[in-house]
Amino acid sequence: MEGRAVKDQNSQSYDDELPTRASLLTRLGRTEDDASWREFFERYWRLIYQAALREGLSDADAQDVVQEVVLQVSRQIGSFRYDPKRSFKGWLLRTTHWKVMDVHRRRSRSGVIEPADAGSAGEGTLESGVVPPELEARWEAEWEQSLAHSAIASLRQTVSAEHFQIYDLLVLQGRPAGEVASVLGVNIASVYVVKHRLGKMLRAEIERLKEHPV
Repeated sequence: MEGRAVKDQNSQSYDDELPTRASLLTRLGRTEDDASWREFFERYWRLIYQAALREGLSDADAQDVVQEVVLQVSRQIGSFRYDPKRSFKGWLLRTTHWKVMDVHRRRSRSGVIEPADAGSAGEGTLESGVVPPELEARWEAEWEQSLAHSAIASLRQTVSAEHFQIYDLLVLQGRPAGEVASVLGVNIASVYVVKHRLGKMLRAEIERLKEHPV
């Protein structure tokens, strides 16, 4: 995996991590499970936010869409059943698209054409809704990037600071192995060992996230 490819290039005005709004957790009504919803938020907010921006929303409106999508997921996730034909990834995309359309409808007196079979505003089901092909293609690519970002964050918490720094410099930043070894004062063999071990861990975490998206 190319490290440069997984670095977020379009964070706009957001910092590296966007703190979960306190109001969001309150509205979720799941205080006993705040940690899980924070993890969910941190995993997917970039994906939802960037999709909203691409569909023409402002920064503030895109942030609101992130919050509304998470709330919608909270309401519907209990009834979700895993099925190859009805993936969570597709569900999240359609939910995001409907929420964006809601904002456009509110912003325009003439209204915006409703997504086909979307049902009531923003409340579509897994079986309905039409998403523009170009948005779906971009979502697919950024979904992979989102999983990689989450896997890297998990890796950072799992391994030693020195080993993560080696992997960060060598793979994520693309610096030569000899330079990394020199900067950190380690031998080059160790650099390659760490690269191999952490790369294997990262791939395993990405696969885990694919199998358990929520």
